Amino acid sequence: MDPEAIEQLVELLRLKGGQAEVVSVWELVFALSMALGSTVLIARVYRYTHRAPGYSQSFAQTLVLVSLVTTLIMVVVGSNIARAFSLLGALSIIRFRNAVKETRDVGFIFFAMAIAMACGTRFWAFAAVATIFLSGTMLLFHALDFGAAKGKPEHLLRLFLAPEVEIEAGLGKSLAELCDEYSLVRLESARQGLEQRALFSVVLRADQNPESVLAKLGAIEGVLRVIVDLKQHQEEL
Repeated sequence: MDPEAIEQLVELLRLKGGQAEVVSVWELVFALSMALGSTVLIARVYRYTHRAPGYSQSFAQTLVLVSLVTTLIMVVVGSNIARAFSLLGALSIIRFRNAVKETRDVGFIFFAMAIAMACGTRFWAFAAVATIFLSGTMLLFHALDFGAAKGKPEHLLRLFLAPEVEIEAGLGKSLAELCDEYSLVRLESARQGLEQRALFSVVLRADQNPESVLAKLGAIEGVLRVIVDLKQHQEEL
């Protein structure tokens, strides 16, 4: 490799974050390249540690895109206050309407943006160390199953009932035979009063499975439809 090119690379690494002078094209390329490499690693960690159903390839690619765009914004803004307020005003017209499925996904978005901000402001060593440290932390949490619920997992049981069915009197005995624990979370009227919809949080007995729940409850008079969510109950109610 050309000694002069090596010397230029070393000089880039020695630059201090937050300097106000004009950023060269090569510095921009280096910042974007470092943001790209770091966020690809973040996206791979996200994919490897993702457990819930519904993994989105689009979300992983969005992490990389958000990182690159944030890096470019930080380079453009620099320490120019007027430019920063101009960009803030321009970006304020954007409206995001997609709901984030998991709280964990929000953490990865902030992770990618923080690394991008470090790259765009020339804190490259900080960006590299933070990427390795935080990625290692998430891999460790994944390996240790950190934060997992103790005991048996809760599941959601959805029942569609005829309007004349009494919840406790009609279903209580069957639910007690099928579940170690159960609680009524929501009860609502549907189809202009022609149907009841009940949502239960349940912990199934060790000798029961979703098939037995469907068979047992489906045989009760007035039960129109039974749905058992097989994934662990994690959604917001």
